Amino acid sequence: GIRVGLGSDVAGGPELSVFSNMRAGAYTQSSLRVPQPLGPLDWLRLGTFEGARALGLEGSIGSLEAGREADLIAIDPRVVAPIPGVDSDDPEEIVSRLVVRSHPEMVRAAWVRGRRLEGPPGLA
Repeated sequence: GIRVGLGSDVAGGPELSVFSNMRAGAYTQSSLRVPQPLGPLDWLRLGTFEGARALGLEGSIGSLEAGREADLIAIDPRVVAPIPGVDSDDPEEIVSRLVVRSHPEMVRAAWVRGRRLEGPPGLA
């Protein structure tokens, strides 16, 4: 069958942020008035597990499970809160803010194959 995923790469477009690409997809489906649009959690899945699956790598990357490579980022959703100090526990709302209001400062740490990367000053 057809496998569809979402990723980020300079060869695939001008944005390196997968969140920016999720936002572009969400805005595009809105302008096309798609009858059953994808929600924020659908876009997150496209950018994680389905991206790995499209590459045939779903057995080693794309989800947080024992035995898989730990390629991940830690995000602080408070950075993209619409009103400072107002937070939410709803996963769909949090992911929606990460997609629509993404900002580089929301990334607090990154790991590739389980090794934490050193980041720019201020990256906690």
